[in-house]
Amino acid sequence: DNDRFALSSPPTPKQDNKKKTLLNNIIIMTEVRDSNNSFGVFATQPFETGDVILQEDAPVAILAPSSSEQEQVLLSLMAIKATSTAKKGKGKKKKSKKSSNTTLYQWINPPNTIPDGYTGKFRGMVQAAACFSLLFERDQIQEKMLQLYYPKQPSSAEEEIVRIAKEAVAFIQKHSKPESPLHKMASEQIDVLMSVMLVWSCNAFEGGRVYQQVSRVNHSCDPNAVVVESGNSASSNGITIKAGAPIAVGDEINISYLGLFLYADARVRQEHLLRNKHFSCQCPRCDAGKDLAAATPCPSCHKRRGRYLDEDVQYDDEQEVHYCMPGARTLHIYGCDHCHENAVLPDSGDPNHPLRLLRTVTDKVLNYLQDKEHIVHKVTAGSAGNDHNDDDNADDMAAEWEEQLIQLSSSIAGARHWTTNIMLLLQLDRTLRNQHSAMILNGSQPDMSDVAEGIDSLERLCRFANGLSLKLHMGHMLSNVVIGVARTLVSLNDVKSQKYAAEWIEKIKTDYVDHFESDGMKKVVETLHGAWENPTSNDMTAMEYEEEDASGQSNRKRVKTH
Repeated sequence: DNDRFALSSPPTPKQDNKKKTLLNNIIIMTEVRDSNNSFGVFATQPFETGDVILQEDAPVAILAPSSSEQEQVLLSLMAIKATSTAKKGKGKKKKSKKSSNTTLYQWINPPNTIPDGYTGKFRGMVQAAACFSLLFERDQIQEKMLQLYYPKQPSSAEEEIVRIAKEAVAFIQKHSKPESPLHKMASEQIDVLMSVMLVWSCNAFEGGRVYQQVSRVNHSCDPNAVVVESGNSASSNGITIKAGAPIAVGDEINISYLGLFLYADARVRQEHLLRNKHFSCQCPRCDAGKDLAAATPCPSCHKRRGRYLDEDVQYDDEQEVHYCMPGARTLHIYGCDHCHENAVLPDSGDPNHPLRLLRTVTDKVLNYLQDKEHIVHKVTAGSAGNDHNDDDNADDMAAEWEEQLIQLSSSIAGARHWTTNIMLLLQLDRTLRNQHSAMILNGSQPDMSDVAEGIDSLERLCRFANGLSLKLHMGHMLSNVVIGVARTLVSLNDVKSQKYAAEWIEKIKTDYVDHFESDGMKKVVETLHGAWENPTSNDMTAMEYEEEDASGQSNRKRVKTH
């Protein structure tokens, strides 16, 4: 079973020498030293936007399954009992068999002592421990992993995750097969197993990948570097860190652990990091005097009639609305630079107070984004025979939720609040995908009113992204929808629309696409950019774009995950 799982294999001498050369180059360009009572990676030479800073061809370990065969090996470690179902015959019960589609992550049933916000973390810890148990005799891997950060003397922010790790060990002791290597570790090497689960929680990237160097890079809510997949790697597990902005000698190199929540307000970012990475962020953005992502129309400058903003204030088409926003550390006090009055979020009382309504809407959007997968797929529960309809039903349900939330956030939070813009981004992405599918499958042209609405949405998103004044170019947030809008414009087959598509492409081409996208996507962008000069390429562009989009999704996972 260990050989079948094969999460990693010992390097050949040639590969080992190549890796040593790579690590030597990393050490020349960067150094690991103290950063706010922890360790961080610092530049020992200047970097320009798009420069490669760190690159690793393979992780130290992969603590998550990547195939159905690996899933079955992991499940074989657990003492899975058959469950009773309906009666059969005279008082006899028919025993159900474990579905071949069941994963260990799905099978794990967290105890009631695990808070709702940590059930995914608990399942991930048990899964990581199971993966590691099949590798634990490889002392070299264990030694490298345990050099990474994990709570040895937990701070107050880390106490909860350490408690959950202890609960995960107890769960493994109870539910793993006595003869399995996982049970042996949970009985004889509790400290090692605890450490591995905490290393995974603090350092793993998408797919449970833990890296020797890249995993040392710290977080910032205003990062100067980004994580991309290594396109020239022999496997799909290579990873590269590129400079997302100019970096001077001595600057700490930071990436984001937040994914889409990078564009949220300070309260949401802090809560996400505390729950998933177990620390309170102290970066300059989190200590800023103004929390730009939380901007909302000032309730003193723009009086409301009832609960909702007037339409002209809500959309702010003329850019004349006066906004108030909290400080990143004074989350309940909203200051306005125009009227110089402060609005204070009440602890309780009138539920229709503008800032109380704002908090309610923010929490609704946040809950949707955190539970999006569950909301989308719960329609499929118990309907295994309706596979063809389930995807459509789930997609329709998500679209309906998103439409309601975007109307709610826009009418209460306004055009510059993060909730409005994240929901607008999701809606635009969905609309463009549906347009492109219809063009390819049916040969139908998009409705011009839908095209105009998409462009209007994209303009609003660009104002929001640029208004945050982050180091990263807006392309890191908006490249997919910019390219999608450009493709729709090119498909209209008139030179005016195609020149307009080229204008949109120019907003991301030089500063984003040329530095961070794959060679395939660069060709697509070049084709879209020059379509007005070469109209015969339009049909080919549509097909190439769809192929790159389908294969390039994993290339856009640039977040350190739990």
